[in-house]
Amino acid sequence: MSVLLPLGITAATAIAALAALLTAVCSGFYTARPPQGSDAMGLIVPFALAAASALALTIGGALAGGHGSLDWLVGSRGLGAFLLGLCAALVGGAVLGALIGWCEKHPWANAATLNVAGVLLPALFMLFLVVTAWTEPEKLRSDGFRTFGLVAGAAPAVGLVVAILGLQRYVHVSLEREAWRSEALAKEAAERGRREAMTPESRLLEDLSKFAPDAPLWTLVAGLPDEANASLRAIWIERALQHPNFESELQGTLTCDYAVYRHGCVMLLLEMPAERLKPDVYADWLASDATQTAADIRTYGLVTRKYDDYRRHAANTERAAARLTLTEPLRAALAELRDAVAHPGSATE
Repeated sequence: MSVLLPLGITAATAIAALAALLTAVCSGFYTARPPQGSDAMGLIVPFALAAASALALTIGGALAGGHGSLDWLVGSRGLGAFLLGLCAALVGGAVLGALIGWCEKHPWANAATLNVAGVLLPALFMLFLVVTAWTEPEKLRSDGFRTFGLVAGAAPAVGLVVAILGLQRYVHVSLEREAWRSEALAKEAAERGRREAMTPESRLLEDLSKFAPDAPLWTLVAGLPDEANASLRAIWIERALQHPNFESELQGTLTCDYAVYRHGCVMLLLEMPAERLKPDVYADWLASDATQTAADIRTYGLVTRKYDDYRRHAANTERAAARLTLTEPLRAALAELRDAVAHPGSATE
């Protein structure tokens, strides 16, 4: 009897057995807690091992069937190779299914069940392949080997059950996800319809109710220069004036490096109620904005890729200054701003 085919069967089965054993070891023989979150990336290793075990076992089973391991059951070795390869694939699927059941915590997936389905029965089936590979064909027809074969057949039967349970679970989860998706889309459509039925003012008030009381002032004023609706601008401004640290926030934003936020504060000064103005205090802060804006215009020009509103910003700063005390620093800063608008630099951004 040639030893090449039995050696091939043994090698394929040994690889399958080692991969299946390592799969079980990675899970603490299905007693450890499945990794969660970012740690779940480590599951790539046991899944790769389980897949390798299933592939190697399928090859070993097909070779064993072609070698005559099922001669006692079927007359054709081609059919035997197909049947034993299929059975081996089911056993490999049981190894993979046990791992999936452990990861997803299926209702049936306790340690005892998983070790039987993913370790003991696959080991019995692998033993059957190796033993039959090295047994003389005439001895395979003995009652002992027939009984051995029928017992080993429990492994692919369990694999079939695991496959059915896995498919059932997949269908169940898919239906749940589809129901959740449909419900989410329905809620989204209802929410969109509710929002569309509201007035712009009501929508804005609802949005602002979600802001923290001490939300940075720049988040409240940044859109003022581009908001064409005066009533909406008034709502933004009223909310900004409710900031618990309004004065320090206004000073910090008017003197910051970001022109778009300074412009928002300029609009705030331009349209806030007169009784809330502090003309002497705000004048020096506005002077800082005018100075920085003039420097930006000389550096970048009136139009840049990052901010193309320097001309309007400068005009609004002039208008806001008319509501404040024309202190000497503010007078000088406005003169500098006018000169920068008249003689802007070249855009470099």
